[in-house]
Amino acid sequence: MKFFRLICIFLLTFLIVACACTQQTGNTEPKPQPQPVDDGPEAHHFQIGIDDIFYGDSRTVQERLIPWNRNAAQYAVEHNSLYFYFMAGEGTPVEGVGEKIGDSCLVAFPNGKLMLIDANQDGYTPQLVANLKALGVTHLDYVMISHPHSDHYMGLVNPEGLTANFTIGKVYYNGTTSGGTTAITKICNQKGIPMEVLKEGDHLEIGGVSLDVINPTAAVSASEVSTTQEANNSSICVFFTYGDIKALFVGDMYTKETENSKTNPGLPSLVSRYGSALKADLLKIPHHGHSETSILDSFAQAVDAQIAVASSGVALNASVYECYAKAGTKVLGDYMEGYIVVHTDGTKLEYETSRERKTEYYAKLDDPTWSPAEENTKITEYATGAFFVVETVDELLEAIKVGFTNIRLGADIRLNSYSSTTPLVLNMEGIVLDMDGYSFKGCVSVVADIANKGQTTRCNLQFKGSNFAILNGNFSKSVAGGYVFQINPDSTDPENYTNIVLDGLASGDGGIDVRGSSVTLRNCNFNQPVGNTQNFTTLMFTDSYVTIESGTYRNKSNYSYKRWLKLFNAKAYVKNGVEWDGTVLYSVEDSMLLLEK
Repeated sequence: MKFFRLICIFLLTFLIVACACTQQTGNTEPKPQPQPVDDGPEAHHFQIGIDDIFYGDSRTVQERLIPWNRNAAQYAVEHNSLYFYFMAGEGTPVEGVGEKIGDSCLVAFPNGKLMLIDANQDGYTPQLVANLKALGVTHLDYVMISHPHSDHYMGLVNPEGLTANFTIGKVYYNGTTSGGTTAITKICNQKGIPMEVLKEGDHLEIGGVSLDVINPTAAVSASEVSTTQEANNSSICVFFTYGDIKALFVGDMYTKETENSKTNPGLPSLVSRYGSALKADLLKIPHHGHSETSILDSFAQAVDAQIAVASSGVALNASVYECYAKAGTKVLGDYMEGYIVVHTDGTKLEYETSRERKTEYYAKLDDPTWSPAEENTKITEYATGAFFVVETVDELLEAIKVGFTNIRLGADIRLNSYSSTTPLVLNMEGIVLDMDGYSFKGCVSVVADIANKGQTTRCNLQFKGSNFAILNGNFSKSVAGGYVFQINPDSTDPENYTNIVLDGLASGDGGIDVRGSSVTLRNCNFNQPVGNTQNFTTLMFTDSYVTIESGTYRNKSNYSYKRWLKLFNAKAYVKNGVEWDGTVLYSVEDSMLLLEK
């Protein structure tokens, strides 16, 4: 029966091609003869499938342990040195943790006293506890919670966290009133742990190290903080001075100040109040290195650090990296270097990392003589046999309907007649579409809902199906921003959509929206333009697996959040050789971001 059906399809295909050929006149070049119709992807060369990495990180908590096999307190005494163990390394692959795993740094003083600055996000608590135990911790003399946000205190209040595994001598906090402060106070009262407020002007001496607090002001410390920005700007900022070396921790201080900067000042206020007195050798980069809040040239120049560490477990934005690198600072990020320990004997500052950085993405920012390797723009051959050339929407639809699996554009495809409510839907099951340098023109998208949990939009160009490739073409639209096309917009199951390849595609007018798919991007160039004033990301993936192997992805939007990549219930693997401008967001539910190490 199958053989009979194939014969019928072949005969029908032959008649269509024959008719098309008899209508040609003059010197018109005949279109390539189509290949015999087959059952789909067996004839294709592109067999990518779902990367093994998407089946989950099989490493256990014990297998992710911080690698330094030492008792942190004894080691500090033996070396008469001050150690800062940044505890957010190896956090990126942890599912369900959120946009960032937060901050936590174990400080080992030269006399063996231990202080933990912040306690990470709730989902990272088991790893934090295991890492502290691996460093021989049984008692924490001090826990300092910089401000009452969950990604800084949850390891303390989690019933299986710090208080269940270690004795704690004292908890320092910033004194503000908030829901987070209530949770911290409750656990301390239950466990009988004394609490003490730290504010500007306070001074501590621990093991020959001086601690000087420069934020929050007394007014902020006594206030109620209700907004995110207020809470972040209430962060405890403290200098650690040991011999000739200074380290500055500034919590989540914001570049932008609140509406009433007199009552809740941010980083600019620190610069105006302290100026060159902010000079430090080590800096914990403010607010995890977020591009919207962590970039302030005057602050980076005033601190003029030797080393700056971004602690969050996610990609460090290039503009943030550049802000501190151009001040002559060595910038380290835990998603690149893994666990980081910085130490000093009071005369010099040194650091160790748990892995070597292999990406060259930031090299241009460290070395002014750096230049990128020459790009290989050759498109991989994805299909065997002849391509059937189409020049109009109707011809494209007919070729798909008949069953051609190799299709090539011979002209631009204009979508002006397709509105956002009746999009052009192309069933790409088992098809290789080579755009051959031509464009889909007139792409538009209409915003329906751009809430944080996925962006529900309508595009007038939609691709559906499995095992297909779209190659070597452009997409343009007159409206700035939005998406130029969607893939499987109604799907929620990436297991049913494998081997989708986008290679050599570009748009300067908008990004793409992919749902329920397993997709690989190569050599692509997508951009959200300056004129985009909505919260559109450049690459939006929902319920999907995505591997980004190469290409450039930018968000130059006038909107405050310039996201180049956003995940919702999705997993993304960004490999070496990918260039991007903009921030990363994967805060919404069970997403995973992996950057090639």
